Amino acid sequence: MTAIETDGLGKRYGDNDCLADVTLAVEEGRILGLLGPNGAGKTTLIRLLLGLATPTSGTGQLLGSPIPPNQHALAQTGAMVEEPSFYPWMTADEHLRIHALTAGGRCPRTEIASLLDRVGLADAGKKKVKRFSQGMRQRLGLARALLRAPRLLVLDEPANGLDPSGIVWLRALIRDVAAQGTTVLVSSHQLGEIERVSDDVIILDRGRVVEAFSMSALADEPRGVTITVDLGDHEAAAAALAATDVVAARRGVFRAVGYESADLVKLLADNAVYPMAVEAEQRSLERRFLETIGSASS
Repeated sequence: MTAIETDGLGKRYGDNDCLADVTLAVEEGRILGLLGPNGAGKTTLIRLLLGLATPTSGTGQLLGSPIPPNQHALAQTGAMVEEPSFYPWMTADEHLRIHALTAGGRCPRTEIASLLDRVGLADAGKKKVKRFSQGMRQRLGLARALLRAPRLLVLDEPANGLDPSGIVWLRALIRDVAAQGTTVLVSSHQLGEIERVSDDVIILDRGRVVEAFSMSALADEPRGVTITVDLGDHEAAAAALAATDVVAARRGVFRAVGYESADLVKLLADNAVYPMAVEAEQRSLERRFLETIGSASS
């Protein structure tokens, strides 16, 4: 089953298409990473999914409810959109108890205490939020989103304000939540973190989906090889490699995709060309993201 599905979803403000023709599907229990440069439409898409904005075109559903979602779907959804805000004079404990009431019922103090402990705020429940650091407010926002064990968790830049150890903790938290069956949609500029936690990735640019793929498919893609030869051997190397798809990146440097390094080295050696360096590229989400955004912008 799909937790989120859209068909041609769009949002226009005046003459500006902030989002256009977005079609996607998020299977239940999966972690979807949402990537894109600033202004790509990531937060706009999240706001449409949560009913915080109304689409001007297209359709969609969230947990079986047409977008904008109904209260039943929203009650099963935990979300943190942009930087979470709180009343500064209230404590962390009070915020969670009131949020539980507005969501439809009381929450036992033991459950709130357990949740604060889970997000690293076990000793801060009675502390007023005005005394919280940005990282602590971020953790409280996560606690609020996790209240009542949602079926769907939507996180917009959840690593903001977290130090390196906090980012590692967040990664483990997202994995743990997904392992319990919750579907997670996470938007972030932290490409490394998206790569480490996501099952699937969607890249937005200028309000449109420019690429969608699974992390397992990315890992299986052919890796590139960069070969560097002495400048004086450039012509001989080019002649030796002429029967392949290897291209000259610049004088003395050749790049191949889909070839084994050893095979290329042997081919060159058979023609009396001995590379100075052979480097196998690491296929990463960062490289894929930059290639995609670069080609979409050209």
